[in-house]
This record gives sequence, C-alpha cells and structure tokens, in this order.
Amino acid sequence: MKPATPRPRVYGYLRVSTDEQKRSGLSVAAQKRLIADYYQRNHADTMTWGGWLDDSGYSARRYRFFRRPSGAQTIDLLNSGDMIIAARVDRLWRRLGDFADCMEVWVYIGVQVRAVELGNLDFGSSTGYTLAASLVVNAEAESLRFGERIKLAHEERRRQGRKTNGVTPIGWRADKKVLHSQTRERTLARRVLRMHQRGLTHLQIALQLNRERQLPRPVKRKGKRPRIVYWTQSTVGRWKLAAQRKFPRNGIHGRTSQVRNRTISVKRIKRLLRDRV
Repeated sequence: MKPATPRPRVYGYLRVSTDEQKRSGLSVAAQKRLIADYYQRNHADTMTWGGWLDDSGYSARRYRFFRRPSGAQTIDLLNSGDMIIAARVDRLWRRLGDFADCMEVWVYIGVQVRAVELGNLDFGSSTGYTLAASLVVNAEAESLRFGERIKLAHEERRRQGRKTNGVTPIGWRADKKVLHSQTRERTLARRVLRMHQRGLTHLQIALQLNRERQLPRPVKRKGKRPRIVYWTQSTVGRWKLAAQRKFPRNGIHGRTSQVRNRTISVKRIKRLLRDRV
C-alpha cells in the first residue's frame, strides 16, 4: 500500500504597521478573522492549515518581502502546491518591483497566492497577476502621497522651530516641542571638532572625554531614571558632524533606509531553492 501523499499547506500572512492600523482599521485580529473564514470556505477540504506568518511592525514600503522575518522564512518553508493567503494585496507588497520578484520566485516553486479581497483568483494567472499588480501600484502611490504629506508637515515644523521627531538634535533643548539653543552641548561639540582637527582619532577623543567625565546627555527613559551615556567612536562622529554643520534643527542622521530596501536577488533565491533539493 502506497503511503498517503501529504496535502499542500496553507499559510496566512499578517502585516500591519502602527500608522496603517490607525488609518485603515485593519488590525491583526481582523486580518486573522478574514483569512480564517476564507480558508474554511474554499480550501479546508483539500489543504492543510500550516500556520501564521506575522510581520507586524514592518513597513512594506521600507522592507521588501524577503527582508522581513516571516517573509525570509518562506524561502525554506514553502513547497510546490502550498498557498499564501493575505487579507489584502497591500499586506504583502507596497512596491511593484517587490511584487514582481516575489511572483517570479513563487511561480518557480509552484506556490499559489491569494488575497481575500480578490476572492479565489490565483495571482499566477494572467488575470490575477494583472489585478494584483494594479493594486500594488495603487498601494505604492498611496505610500508616496503619505510620505509627501509627512515631509511637508516636517518642513513646516522646522520653519516654526519645532521638533520633527522624538529625538532632540545635538546643540538644542526642547521646551514644549519648541527648540532652543543649548550652550553646553554646543561648546562640547565644538571642542570635539577642534580635537579632531588637531589630529586625534575618534577613539582617542572618546577615551579622553570619558576620563574627564565630560559625557553626552543622558538618555531619558519613561518611568525610569535616565541612562548614562559614554562616548564611543560613533558618538564622537555625530557630535563632530553637528558642529561642522552648525547644529541643524533636523539633527544628524546615519544610514537611511536604502540599506534595508536592498532585496535578495531572484537568482540567489532560486539557487538556494535548488540547493535545498
């Protein structure tokens, strides 16, 4: 007697960021309810429930699918015949390029993709692919418009001399979200810049200031005592840059989200899948 062939598995994909949940009201609980009802109506008799893939807190605009924790798991988790169900297309993607890369990989594996909002339409078909792509384009345009509104709001706040985020820039103090010059920090930052101009490395500057107990501002923690911060090479670099740029109101930022947005190439994923077999 031949052993029974294991049935394909169905996985429910969940994702929501704080801003999206406030705007749309599509919470994780609401997504679970929609996906569970969809599975029971359409696939419970022929497929086995595999579990939830939860990427809550990860922006689909900033993080491509295979760069999210649960999204990365699908490379090893999914097999031919398996299915991913999401409540809406924009839970999976908010970038057209990300959508195209994922579909190329999943068609190669033989994975089916469904969205409750599109009924039982497979994204691998020409009709399903076209409809899903149009929804992803709309989601991407919505994200761009939201980003433009945020940018305009930040520009207005900077014009009024107010903070644009939760971090007070170096050389400033915040009084009811209005920024005022902070003399001690500016004097210390200028000293860091002069020490660097005399030839001292960031490490040497950090060690000297720590010995002198000329420490940066402590980190405030809600409901707890402020945490003492010591000088490090990166801290010295930020304070030196603040002095060089004459203490900008929008602060000194490190790497942008471009590093997070770099995706794994489709060729590399296919190579990983061949090695898995």
